[in-house]
Amino acid sequence: MENMADLNATFRQLIMLASGLENVILAGQTGEIPSDCYATYKPIPVRVYGHSEHSMTEIVPQEAFADSLGTEWTDLQDTVFSSMEFTLSVNIFNEGADNATVRLHNANLRNPVSAFLFRNGIAWRSTSASRDLTALSTSSQKANWQTDIHLFIKKTLSYPVLRAAGFTIDVQKQ
Repeated sequence: MENMADLNATFRQLIMLASGLENVILAGQTGEIPSDCYATYKPIPVRVYGHSEHSMTEIVPQEAFADSLGTEWTDLQDTVFSSMEFTLSVNIFNEGADNATVRLHNANLRNPVSAFLFRNGIAWRSTSASRDLTALSTSSQKANWQTDIHLFIKKTLSYPVLRAAGFTIDVQKQ
Protein backbone atom coordinates (compact mmCIF):
# COMPACT_ATOMS: atom_id res chain seq x y z
CA MET A 1 0.00 0.00 0.00
CA GLU A 2 1.61 3.16 -1.27
CA ASN A 3 -0.50 6.06 0.02
CA MET A 4 -3.17 6.97 2.57
CA ALA A 5 -5.95 6.89 -0.05
CA ASP A 6 -5.21 3.20 -0.67
CA LEU A 7 -5.07 2.56 3.06
CA ASN A 8 -8.32 4.42 3.78
CA ALA A 9 -10.28 2.32 1.30
CA THR A 10 -8.82 -0.87 2.78
CA PHE A 11 -9.41 0.23 6.38
CA ARG A 12 -13.02 1.14 5.54
CA GLN A 13 -13.67 -2.34 4.15
CA LEU A 14 -12.00 -3.91 7.18
CA ILE A 15 -14.23 -2.00 9.63
CA MET A 16 -17.32 -2.86 7.59
CA LEU A 17 -16.47 -6.57 7.81
CA ALA A 18 -15.40 -6.48 11.47
CA SER A 19 -18.32 -4.42 12.82
CA GLY A 20 -21.08 -5.61 10.51
CA LEU A 21 -21.95 -2.00 9.65
CA GLU A 22 -22.51 -0.77 6.11
CA ASN A 23 -22.11 2.91 6.91
CA VAL A 24 -18.40 3.54 7.67
CA ILE A 25 -16.95 7.03 7.22
CA LEU A 26 -13.42 8.42 7.44
CA ALA A 27 -13.28 10.74 10.48
CA GLY A 28 -13.19 14.48 9.87
CA GLN A 29 -15.44 14.46 6.80
CA THR A 30 -18.17 17.04 6.40
CA GLY A 31 -21.67 16.13 5.42
CA GLU A 32 -24.94 14.88 6.79
CA ILE A 33 -24.74 12.70 9.89
CA PRO A 34 -26.48 9.33 9.42
CA SER A 35 -29.47 8.59 11.66
CA ASP A 36 -28.84 4.84 11.85
CA CYS A 37 -25.86 3.07 13.41
CA TYR A 38 -22.59 4.10 11.74
CA ALA A 39 -18.84 4.12 12.36
CA THR A 40 -16.10 6.65 11.83
CA TYR A 41 -12.43 5.73 11.72
CA LYS A 42 -9.14 7.59 11.96
CA PRO A 43 -5.93 5.79 10.87
CA ILE A 44 -2.93 6.89 12.91
CA PRO A 45 0.55 5.85 11.70
CA VAL A 46 2.61 4.88 14.76
CA ARG A 47 6.05 3.66 13.65
CA VAL A 48 7.99 1.47 11.24
CA TYR A 49 9.45 -1.80 12.50
CA GLY A 50 12.23 -4.08 11.39
CA HIS A 51 14.45 -4.26 8.36
CA SER A 52 13.20 -2.84 5.06
CA GLU A 53 13.38 -4.63 1.72
CA HIS A 54 14.19 -2.89 -1.57
CA SER A 55 13.21 -3.71 -5.13
CA MET A 56 14.74 -1.90 -8.11
CA THR A 57 13.12 -1.85 -11.54
CA GLU A 58 14.09 0.02 -14.68
CA ILE A 59 11.86 2.89 -15.77
CA VAL A 60 11.94 5.39 -18.62
CA PRO A 61 14.43 8.24 -18.12
CA GLN A 62 13.07 11.04 -15.94
CA GLU A 63 15.38 13.70 -17.41
CA ALA A 64 16.98 14.34 -20.79
CA PHE A 65 20.33 12.69 -21.43
CA ALA A 66 23.12 13.08 -23.97
CA ASP A 67 22.91 11.03 -27.17
CA SER A 68 26.49 9.95 -26.54
CA LEU A 69 25.17 7.75 -23.70
CA GLY A 70 23.25 5.59 -26.17
CA THR A 71 19.56 5.01 -26.78
CA GLU A 72 18.92 2.45 -24.06
CA TRP A 73 19.40 4.80 -21.13
CA THR A 74 17.02 4.16 -18.22
CA ASP A 75 16.51 5.30 -14.64
CA LEU A 76 15.51 3.13 -11.70
CA GLN A 77 12.39 2.92 -9.56
CA ASP A 78 13.30 2.00 -5.97
CA THR A 79 10.45 0.47 -3.97
CA VAL A 80 10.96 0.13 -0.22
CA PHE A 81 8.86 -2.41 1.69
CA SER A 82 8.58 -1.99 5.45
CA SER A 83 6.33 -3.14 8.28
CA MET A 84 4.37 -0.22 9.71
CA GLU A 85 2.24 -0.13 12.84
CA PHE A 86 -1.09 1.69 12.66
CA THR A 87 -3.68 2.49 15.30
CA LEU A 88 -7.12 2.50 13.78
CA SER A 89 -9.36 4.55 16.08
CA VAL A 90 -13.00 3.54 15.55
CA ASN A 91 -16.03 5.43 16.91
CA ILE A 92 -19.47 3.84 16.57
CA PHE A 93 -22.59 5.96 17.01
CA ASN A 94 -26.34 5.61 17.56
CA GLU A 95 -28.53 2.68 18.57
CA GLY A 96 -26.73 -0.64 18.12
CA ALA A 97 -23.29 0.89 18.70
CA ASP A 98 -22.62 -1.37 21.69
CA ASN A 99 -23.28 -4.53 19.64
CA ALA A 100 -21.17 -3.34 16.70
CA THR A 101 -18.34 -2.50 19.12
CA VAL A 102 -18.41 -5.99 20.63
CA ARG A 103 -18.05 -7.46 17.13
CA LEU A 104 -14.69 -5.69 16.75
CA HIS A 105 -13.11 -7.83 19.47
CA ASN A 106 -11.53 -10.98 18.01
CA ALA A 107 -12.89 -10.06 14.57
CA ASN A 108 -9.55 -11.16 13.17
CA LEU A 109 -10.42 -14.75 14.11
CA ARG A 110 -13.63 -14.77 12.04
CA ASN A 111 -14.08 -15.30 8.34
CA PRO A 112 -14.32 -13.25 6.13
CA VAL A 113 -12.23 -10.82 8.26
CA SER A 114 -9.24 -13.18 8.56
CA ALA A 115 -9.29 -13.84 4.80
CA PHE A 116 -9.45 -10.09 4.12
CA LEU A 117 -6.48 -9.46 6.42
CA PHE A 118 -4.46 -12.19 4.68
CA ARG A 119 -5.28 -10.93 1.16
CA ASN A 120 -4.26 -7.38 2.07
CA GLY A 121 -1.09 -8.20 4.02
CA ILE A 122 -2.44 -6.87 7.32
CA ALA A 123 -1.63 -8.32 10.75
CA TRP A 124 -4.19 -7.63 13.50
CA ARG A 125 -2.15 -7.13 16.67
CA SER A 126 -4.82 -6.33 19.27
CA THR A 127 -7.99 -4.44 20.09
CA SER A 128 -8.18 -1.99 22.99
CA ALA A 129 -10.81 -2.01 25.68
CA SER A 130 -13.99 -0.40 24.38
CA ARG A 131 -14.95 2.92 25.92
CA ASP A 132 -18.53 4.14 26.35
CA LEU A 133 -18.35 7.85 25.52
CA THR A 134 -22.12 8.41 25.55
CA ALA A 135 -22.11 10.19 28.92
CA LEU A 136 -19.33 12.55 27.75
CA SER A 137 -21.43 13.85 24.87
CA THR A 138 -23.35 16.89 26.09
CA SER A 139 -25.19 17.62 22.86
CA SER A 140 -27.29 14.46 22.81
CA GLN A 141 -27.70 11.08 24.41
CA LYS A 142 -26.98 9.08 21.25
CA ALA A 143 -24.77 6.09 21.91
CA ASN A 144 -21.05 6.60 21.23
CA TRP A 145 -18.50 3.80 21.67
CA GLN A 146 -14.78 4.02 20.88
CA THR A 147 -12.24 1.22 20.28
CA ASP A 148 -8.68 1.23 18.93
CA ILE A 149 -7.48 -1.55 16.63
CA HIS A 150 -3.71 -2.04 16.44
CA LEU A 151 -2.52 -3.27 13.05
CA PHE A 152 0.70 -4.00 11.19
CA ILE A 153 0.72 -3.48 7.44
CA LYS A 154 3.28 -3.95 4.70
CA LYS A 155 3.83 -0.36 3.59
CA THR A 156 5.53 0.49 0.31
CA LEU A 157 7.20 3.68 -0.80
CA SER A 158 8.41 4.16 -4.38
CA TYR A 159 10.64 6.86 -5.79
CA PRO A 160 12.76 7.33 -8.93
CA VAL A 161 16.54 7.07 -8.78
CA LEU A 162 18.25 8.99 -11.55
CA ARG A 163 21.31 7.26 -12.95
CA ALA A 164 24.46 9.37 -13.04
CA ALA A 165 25.66 10.22 -16.53
CA GLY A 166 29.22 9.22 -17.38
CA PHE A 167 31.97 11.78 -17.50
CA THR A 168 35.72 11.79 -17.95
CA ILE A 169 38.41 13.08 -15.64
CA ASP A 170 41.72 14.26 -17.02
CA VAL A 171 44.42 14.27 -14.33
CA GLN A 172 47.71 15.93 -15.14
CA LYS A 173 50.80 15.89 -13.01
CA GLN A 174 52.58 19.22 -12.54
